[in-house]
Amino acid sequence: MAKKKRELKEKVKKPKSAEYDGTLFSFVKILFSDDAAYQKLSQYEKGKHRFMIQRFMSIQYPTLAHKLNVNKTNPSHVVDCWKAVATRYTRTPNWIWTRVDRSEKVNDKKIDIDPEALKFYLNKYQISKKDFREALKFSPDLVIKEIESIEKQIKADG
Repeated sequence: MAKKKRELKEKVKKPKSAEYDGTLFSFVKILFSDDAAYQKLSQYEKGKHRFMIQRFMSIQYPTLAHKLNVNKTNPSHVVDCWKAVATRYTRTPNWIWTRVDRSEKVNDKKIDIDPEALKFYLNKYQISKKDFREALKFSPDLVIKEIESIEKQIKADG
């Protein structure tokens, strides 16, 4: 029976200790899962990631993040405080990684606009070309329809 217990213990694989390679993501992994590796890190390495750790942790703990967001504090000590909070977790929680909606596609259609009509449009609404590009981004149909109308009027007059 003792042999069976020993065989069961041997089959259970221990997770490899996370290795710190200087990147933020390896640091986050160590912060949440590997206490021994975290203790080996220098104060500089801990303080180097303070800003992003502060941002990540403020997602779940906004009031604590606000209290720790004081100028002239030692960055490594702030990260040590977050490590005390991170001991509640055995692995990196999902709320750390915010998702980005990639469903929006960029409309790269080239629009042939008469320069004279564009100049008239910009002058009429008192906007810059940058504002015009933003207007095209948010309501392209409306803007193009109006510019086409201006082009027709210019051609009719000229």
